[in-house]
Amino acid sequence: MTTPESRGGACSDQLAVRPFGTRIASAQASPSPPVTACRGGPAGVSFHMRGPSASVLRRASSPSRPTPSVEATMCPRATDPRALPKVLISTGLLCLATIGGCSQKDAVPTGPWGRLAAYEHVLTWGDSGTANGQFQYPQGVAVDGGGNVYVADVWNDRIQKFTSTGAYLTQWGTHGSGNGQLDQPYGVAVDGGGNVYVVDTSNNRIQKFTGSGAYLAQWGTRGSPRWGDISAYGMFYFPEAVAADASGHVYVADTFNERIQKFTSTGAYLTQWGMKGSGDGRSDPLGVAVDASGNVYVADTGNHRIQKFAPTLGIR
Repeated sequence: MTTPESRGGACSDQLAVRPFGTRIASAQASPSPPVTACRGGPAGVSFHMRGPSASVLRRASSPSRPTPSVEATMCPRATDPRALPKVLISTGLLCLATIGGCSQKDAVPTGPWGRLAAYEHVLTWGDSGTANGQFQYPQGVAVDGGGNVYVADVWNDRIQKFTSTGAYLTQWGTHGSGNGQLDQPYGVAVDGGGNVYVVDTSNNRIQKFTGSGAYLAQWGTRGSPRWGDISAYGMFYFPEAVAADASGHVYVADTFNERIQKFTSTGAYLTQWGMKGSGDGRSDPLGVAVDASGNVYVADTGNHRIQKFAPTLGIR
């Protein structure tokens, strides 16, 4: 630990706690393990998660160090059962103790709580334009197993690929309806094999590419059961989102048809569910995602809600 800085009490600028997210607790709650609080801490804090058992303070401010950069491990000897993993950010009166860095244990008082941030801003990239790394109305974003980022650059009719630090790698797509061409791509997803699925919205189709943008396949055309297309399975009406599960199945939010359609990775139709409505139906679904267990989550946009479906298609 560095030399403690004192401000009404002896407390180091290097602090850490067990992870707790943004949990709210009462002043007399007893966390497990207990955490010691002491007076005289920094005026503002931001936490960075490091592993399953520790949360490390990355930034703090104090009278002598307005913008210090700090790190530490947690304090195993902090034993005050009344202390909480909370910091009174609004007044800067409290901090979490380090080993030997706090001579005064104190219960955290009630007051206007500031939440400890579980995330901090790391990076921003892009601005308006048509050059590499610029965007015009980007909407969909996906990340592959290597951390590469794919962006559906809607009005530029292209997909752009970046590293996780925002470095431009490649792009593909030009305006049109041919293989590999795009017309307002609203959504993008990546499967476990690194294949990229693009919702080619105004062309009413899904296109499949390699991670470097080589065209592989496509499926779908414009159609709707509402127009009497009884066999409109696999047809779309302005689809806007796509997701891929661990088995390679592809889920499409067929927005104006008010349904979700499921396909194999090669585009073979499997099933669908949904109809317009506010009960078990939906209204203009604009987002879809799949978890590791195969549960499907739908942003039922027009009904202002999220719906969850089990693999058996029952709503939970």
